[in-house]
Amino acid sequence: MSKIYNALAMLDILSSKRKYTIKELSEKLELSPRMVRYYKEELERLGYFIESTTGMDGGYQLINDVYLPKISVSKYDLELLNGIKAFLDKNNYPFNEELDTFINKIQAIYTGSQKKYVSNNTIANSSDKEKYEIFNDAIKNNKRVEISYLSLQNTTSERIIQPCEIFRHKDNLYVAAYCELRGEIRHFEFQRIATIKVL
Repeated sequence: MSKIYNALAMLDILSSKRKYTIKELSEKLELSPRMVRYYKEELERLGYFIESTTGMDGGYQLINDVYLPKISVSKYDLELLNGIKAFLDKNNYPFNEELDTFINKIQAIYTGSQKKYVSNNTIANSSDKEKYEIFNDAIKNNKRVEISYLSLQNTTSERIIQPCEIFRHKDNLYVAAYCELRGEIRHFEFQRIATIKVL
């Protein structure tokens, strides 16, 4: 990726005003910790002050307010992409895996645009409230969590995740988290989470 893209991506992550460790930023941006420090310095040269703290609760936190343009994706865009993929599949397109990765990224942008953020006092279900509190604490304290997760195929898998945000989509609650099994950010539906254990 270009330097401009990496700098904007880091600024976008930090615009949440949450504190991120260098390790978290390194994983999210797929950059080395050294490059994360480099982009911090570059952003500060551009006038974006990033507070740096050390210790167990240390990390980078953006002080300025940032307003970045958001990419908008509609369900029709996704339908078009999936139609193109179906056509290419029939014609033995040689880069199917790369195309799948790209479509998954576009799907994530679309899902993100549909998110509605929640607070504990807007949750009626007691089981969901308990899950919210556990995940919210894990986000605030940078903790890992082990969950038993029921897939769409009704199989249960054990996952170790690092929660980063909680949101509502189409009346269902989700936690977005880095999944250590898959090596990427995944969205886990509260209803499919059978057990939770903070590590």
